[in-house]
Amino acid sequence: MATIIFSQYDDGSGYAVVRIAKGENFFANFMIPEGIDAFAEIERTEKGSVKLTAKMYTIAVVEGLHQSGRGCKHVRFIRAGRSDADGLSFVQPKAWPRLRVALGHANVPTVHVQGGFESAIAYSDEIAVPNYSMSGSSGWIIRRKDIGKFLDALPALRDSGEIKTVWINHVGWMNTPDECAICVVDHDPSNEEPPSYYDRPRGYSMSSNHQIFRVEFDKGSRLVKRIVDQSSGEECGAVGYRVHPVARYIEVGKRMPAVDK
Repeated sequence: MATIIFSQYDDGSGYAVVRIAKGENFFANFMIPEGIDAFAEIERTEKGSVKLTAKMYTIAVVEGLHQSGRGCKHVRFIRAGRSDADGLSFVQPKAWPRLRVALGHANVPTVHVQGGFESAIAYSDEIAVPNYSMSGSSGWIIRRKDIGKFLDALPALRDSGEIKTVWINHVGWMNTPDECAICVVDHDPSNEEPPSYYDRPRGYSMSSNHQIFRVEFDKGSRLVKRIVDQSSGEECGAVGYRVHPVARYIEVGKRMPAVDK
């Protein structure tokens, strides 16, 4: 039986943070976060729920904890527990763009949280860095003592003088994710059929509001130098390159994200 560390309500009916011992079974009726298989063996039951067998001492954020303490409606977040730290609480994500780039450069795995990164939990000697600009469901949780290590490993912003170019092939509207399709390509797609997206309100695929942007950046520093709208020839300060799970942008004067690799 999972042990409640603290909960939103006394009966655990809202969000609860629970401790699950190694080898213990725990059930989820519906949602589980991505990457949960790193912490627990996963088995689908005949009734359609998920049986989790903890591989290690784990801490989980759950919703709708069963009175038995052996399961819940949703598992929102799960992580390895620590016996060498205290002060466990919900994270307060710190927007730190340079550290975010450094963690991505070091290939540090992100954690996934069902319903938003703010529902993750961390210890007092850890920091939570979101993997997005505004909102989203993933990010990094690292120890504060390791921040300098990751920042020091980030390559210096030195231009090589060699310019690399990619094109953003974009149809639809960024502010309406169901009406947008974007792809990054290494060639000018002007003579190709534009991508299409499935428009849910209309119930069919569309390919309208087509725009192509040329992005030039230094191959060494990866600093973005120019963004040009191919149809008008005008330069832009930023262009969207992703819609899901959140909108992301390439911006002049900032590092080129790893969308061209």
